Amino acid sequence: GSLQWVNAPAIWGSFASNSTTTVGGANTTTIIPTNADLITPVGCARLGNDINMSVACRRLRLQASIVASTTVNTTKFRFWLVKNGSAVASSCSEIKLKLATDESLVVCEWYDSCAVNDKYRVVFQTDTTGGQALYVAAGGSGANAYPATPAMILTAQGFL
Repeated sequence: GSLQWVNAPAIWGSFASNSTTTVGGANTTTIIPTNADLITPVGCARLGNDINMSVACRRLRLQASIVASTTVNTTKFRFWLVKNGSAVASSCSEIKLKLATDESLVVCEWYDSCAVNDKYRVVFQTDTTGGQALYVAAGGSGANAYPATPAMILTAQGFL
């Protein structure tokens, strides 16, 4: 009578960016910080702006949900994964926002293998100075209250 995982993940974690991050300039690579744990992670942990792996996995899945926002017309965003300080090949996703008030949810998903002490982070660029990963504070009240919207939620799940 007990529930058991088959092929239970060796790594799992969910991390958030609880602040708006504005690009450092047009075509300037900018780190989206991870500054909060959404669950108690296993096999990985925040280390500065990186997610540090303490378990080696052959099958690692990372997913980032990012709120892209622009304050200028027609802004192209690029989001990609960095591993141990270097861009992961073919990991870039692009989106273009057309109006100065546009916002969009961007979901990026990556698969990799990792060794102990591999470090991952998510970065972005825009082709203008008005792009940002947007944090929205909680609001409403009573039955109409809603939680905060992190600028990014990064999840990790790895199997041996």
